[in-house]
Amino acid sequence: MMSGKKLLLSCGLLSLALNSVWADEMPMQTTTLSTDGKVQWRVDNKPDYVVPVQTAVQKETTPVVKKKTPRQENKRSIDKPISKKSPPPPKPVVEKKSPPPVAEKTVEKNPTPPKVPTETVEKKTSPTAKKKSSRTNAYKWKKPVLALDSGYSIHDPGMAGVRGMREVEYNDRFVKELIPRIEAAGWEVKLTRGEYGYVSDVHRAEQANIWEADLLLSIHHDVSPKRYLKSETKDGLTMNKSTQSFEGYSMYVSKRNKKYRASLCFAQRLGFRLKPLQRDPAYFHKEHEGLPLVVKEYGIYERDLPILREAEIPAVQVKIGVVTDPQDEAWINNDQYRRDIENAVIKTIRVFKQYCSYW
Repeated sequence: MMSGKKLLLSCGLLSLALNSVWADEMPMQTTTLSTDGKVQWRVDNKPDYVVPVQTAVQKETTPVVKKKTPRQENKRSIDKPISKKSPPPPKPVVEKKSPPPVAEKTVEKNPTPPKVPTETVEKKTSPTAKKKSSRTNAYKWKKPVLALDSGYSIHDPGMAGVRGMREVEYNDRFVKELIPRIEAAGWEVKLTRGEYGYVSDVHRAEQANIWEADLLLSIHHDVSPKRYLKSETKDGLTMNKSTQSFEGYSMYVSKRNKKYRASLCFAQRLGFRLKPLQRDPAYFHKEHEGLPLVVKEYGIYERDLPILREAEIPAVQVKIGVVTDPQDEAWINNDQYRRDIENAVIKTIRVFKQYCSYW
């Protein structure tokens, strides 16, 4: 019997132990009251009240304040003595004054600018500015120069024509009409001789070289061969008339000129513009004088004249027409015909620097 009691006691103790273990593992039941007063059951493994425990993250975020040693505190107190600041005094109350009334300014309609004294202007200009101005003047655009030659002179007037006028008179008339038109085209004109005095052809060429002109243009008029001339004297004037027809214009260039190709370029372009005038060039110089004809279409001859040979610049001699032929002399005295020749000369001069100066 005793063994049975011991067995029951041991079983009871064992059941109590097992219940205690299960009680720890099983969830706890808690009751709460709702708004209606009914009991609600909630299963929770945790007790109703749990002591809060600080997490590792919170410990890391909390700043750690290092305590200073007494030696560091003494050093700070020595470097920066502690001074007791007194409270600032109260600011005085200032009464705001109203601004004075502004007087209206009278504006003049045409105010005169103040005069600047010359001394102050001279002081402001720096030496560098003066240097720049001198450089700009040095590289200023220069007008092209035309050495214009009127053939013959008063001491050597040339042969008389049908009307008794000398060659120099025809030349001077054409040159005077041509000068203002050349200047209007942007060229500077320099005459190789004046109205009076004798000037040799060599001196005229040398004068053009001294001027460093861009072009030498010699204006002449033509006459018939001497064996075809008939002279008459009327009212004290000697007149020469050709027995045959010799008409037309012509141009001379020299192969011994240093700028022969540029001279020929100018003569060709001038002949191209004289072609529409419905006048043929003069071909009798080749037949009666034996001059070589360089360009037959434009009446350009090669002739070694001193004024063309000695010039170191492009040089061309133009013969406007034949003054001893009655029909051709009538062309020369026609104002419109002279204007047409002048137009051809002006147009050729304008393009000379562009097309002929590089030769």
